[in-house]
Amino acid sequence: MKKRLVLWGENPEKERVLVAIGYDGSESAVKTYIFPESVATEEFVNQMMNLWREGNEVPFPDLKDEMEVKITEADNLIPEGYSTERDDLIDKAKAEWVYLFMSEKLASVYKGELEEIGDKIENARRFEQTHWDELKNFWEKVQEQIREKNLFHTHYKSLRESVNSHFDRLKELRKELDEILRKDSESKRDEFYAELSEIEKKIEEGMGLKPLFEDLKDIQRRFKNSKLVRDHRNKVFKRIDGLFKVVKKKRFGEKATKPGASRTQRRYDGLINAIKKMEKSVDRDKKELDFQDKRIESTAGQLESQIRKAKIKMIEERMRSKQVKLDEMLGIKEQLEDRLKVEKEKEEQKKRQAEVEKRKEEAKKKIEEEMKAKKEQLKEEEDKIKKAAESLGADAKQSKPSTKQDTKIEDAKEKKAGDKTSAEKSSGKPKSESAEMDKIIASAAALAETIKQGDTSEEE
Repeated sequence: MKKRLVLWGENPEKERVLVAIGYDGSESAVKTYIFPESVATEEFVNQMMNLWREGNEVPFPDLKDEMEVKITEADNLIPEGYSTERDDLIDKAKAEWVYLFMSEKLASVYKGELEEIGDKIENARRFEQTHWDELKNFWEKVQEQIREKNLFHTHYKSLRESVNSHFDRLKELRKELDEILRKDSESKRDEFYAELSEIEKKIEEGMGLKPLFEDLKDIQRRFKNSKLVRDHRNKVFKRIDGLFKVVKKKRFGEKATKPGASRTQRRYDGLINAIKKMEKSVDRDKKELDFQDKRIESTAGQLESQIRKAKIKMIEERMRSKQVKLDEMLGIKEQLEDRLKVEKEKEEQKKRQAEVEKRKEEAKKKIEEEMKAKKEQLKEEEDKIKKAAESLGADAKQSKPSTKQDTKIEDAKEKKAGDKTSAEKSSGKPKSESAEMDKIIASAAALAETIKQGDTSEEE
């Protein structure tokens, strides 16, 4: 962006003149010089075109007209009645210089703000997070103006050097604070370790688990409110969590250590929390946007108005980006809900199937027990019949029956057959058992008959 113009033009009398226009940023003013053709020698014109226009100083002849106006108040950059060969270049330069003035004004405001922040940092005796956050927010604001091209590279470079030096100072202070915090953290870590080691020892000795569980809960509460560096916090948490699992396992068994929710459910719960946070963030941006809209209506000054507009645009873009992300999260939420529904149906089906299998197993076990009892009962009855048959055979062998005895045996057989039939009817025993008993009785009778014949032969 050039700050000087050199053009040929005419005065009100239509005489040829050389017009030189330059913007002075230090005074926020535009200075116009008009040289009559009589002093505009070839050498002077070349010096103006090649040197002065590029920012170098050139000695001016005494014979000239001058005009100076503030850039914010200038309607015309050349006197009334004068004209140039390229009035459009003058209008373009005027617009650029107004923009340059506003940019320099904005850079000046930022430099003043940075000086205030720098004074706080330089006078600080120890690290304060508020100083860090303030400087960080300031630098983000500057970068936003750079992206919007409201500040130029020279402004950016100057501000960056100052911001970096302040950040270096804060890093030194934070390093000193970190050393102090780390020593304090080591002391607190060792205290927690000692308490946890004592509880671990009591667990191994078989002390009461309920009081130990309460002790762990008390340690956990104090641990959450303690100030520990990250690695110390992670190590202490790991030991507390491990002891909780040991105590729960001893008190409640294996089920206590198993997770209660599925991986999908845990993802869904985490996503719901993330959606809530994102929605709150979008609501905050909406409130900020409403606030900026109201402020811009009462803003006095073009510079502040432009800054407000830039900020509004920044918030709108941020909201749009968040909304895109929120829409994606809501889409994932629907997918997880469908998946949870399917998992729930599968789980219910699995429970129903398990219940059916359980009933089948119970019915099978009951049938097996009944069959076993029946089998034992039949075996007992069979043993009784065999003993009865053996006893009957032994009695027949010891006795010497006569012809009358044969008749008695036959009568006994018939009588037993009749008694058997009556017994079957009265006892309701199955025919298969009666047939078996008939066979045994018949065998016993045949055995007795053989014994009798053997005795008769001996007598003859």
